[in-house]
Amino acid sequence: MRLTLQNHIVCADYGQVHLDARVVGQIINYTAETWQPDRPKKERECNIEQGKIAEEITEQFIRQYYSQELSLKTYDEIRNDDFKKHAPFDFLLWKTGTVNIAFIEEAIRQDIARTPNKFVKLSNVTRRLCRTLGVKIVEVKSTNIRNDLKVESDFTGDYDNVKSVQNCWRRSGVKMMYSVIRS
Repeated sequence: MRLTLQNHIVCADYGQVHLDARVVGQIINYTAETWQPDRPKKERECNIEQGKIAEEITEQFIRQYYSQELSLKTYDEIRNDDFKKHAPFDFLLWKTGTVNIAFIEEAIRQDIARTPNKFVKLSNVTRRLCRTLGVKIVEVKSTNIRNDLKVESDFTGDYDNVKSVQNCWRRSGVKMMYSVIRS
């Protein structure tokens, strides 16, 4: 996937992202619907794929632009539930070279194992361990721009023209993403 950073906007050519269909299927089958219980399965699948793409873009952005300063570990790399429980976050983020997160990973796996239902909740011990070691818990969110909020644009395909890209996003409904970092 090609990423470029222009005026604080991450532009991602995510046409080459290949999602693991098995993982997406497991998430669809086992993740509890927390937003709209009556959503059709196809819509849920599209939303889950969109979320996984946003996660991939965020991960690649950090690895590409901040690899010397920041390290990260995805929840999917840590989890031990075969994607059968709702993920409480998307990845851990910390300053490179400052901490060994093995203790945090083990605490998270224990939290997963102790969870009697689909909703994994990180224990106070795990959260305190993250805070003490300076490890941030990151949740990536993504959304489509609603049709009624889109505006006309004269986008010519020039991705170096940031204003043109912004107008295209407004008009075309390209999926936008942002990350929330909690501690």
